Amino acid sequence: MDKHYWNNTAADYDAEILDSINTDRKRIIQRRLRKFYNPEHRAADFGCGVGKYLPALSRGFKSVYAIDHAGALLDLARTECDKRSNVKFIEADLARQSPKMRPVHFAVCTNVLIMPDEKQRAFILMNVYQHLVRGGHLLLLVASAESALFANQRLLEWNRRCGVSRREARKVMIKPSFDALNGVIQREGVPHKHYLREEAIVMLDAVGLDTLGVDRVEYPWTTEFDDPPKWMKAPHPWDWLITCRKR
Repeated sequence: MDKHYWNNTAADYDAEILDSINTDRKRIIQRRLRKFYNPEHRAADFGCGVGKYLPALSRGFKSVYAIDHAGALLDLARTECDKRSNVKFIEADLARQSPKMRPVHFAVCTNVLIMPDEKQRAFILMNVYQHLVRGGHLLLLVASAESALFANQRLLEWNRRCGVSRREARKVMIKPSFDALNGVIQREGVPHKHYLREEAIVMLDAVGLDTLGVDRVEYPWTTEFDDPPKWMKAPHPWDWLITCRKR
């Protein structure tokens, strides 16, 4: 998913892209963010999009870098933070270049490592790692492979309850991509990387980030399906939120 793709989402970003921090049913993300607030520290949002996390970060830190490779999204983020003087915006493709910025004490990277290309994901994660001070902390939010499989089961059950045959119901299920064994799943026709919990922990360990905790960030079923039935309640779909520290 390149810059052109993300610039095109700007016109209808809220309808197309999950607003994780404000859709989080249990407000886990905001609680984890506040734990690291420090008025003397620098923070960064790697892949900030339209800036949903920036108000919370700007309240808790001395200065904040907002980095994204899509200029149209950064323009919306600037509007979101028009009265916050401690946010600096940087246009940079984290999968190909290193942004010019000072090291930070805290960072968020939320649903950024979603491209199917493993090398691009690795470059982005190394970029984040290299811009953290030693002992700095990262909140990483990634799509859950377990949740995607569970959503598929719910969709199948929904159709079966409506009297659809199992064979016909399978035709409307979420389709795995050519690389499903590696967690790449089609979402509205676009391949997205999803992570097993343990897979994400191993990935972080390999680059020098120690996992301190893993949370399930749950969302309403409306984030998966249009007009889901009333019986479709808990457990809800979720992402993995991983708190980690640079060695």
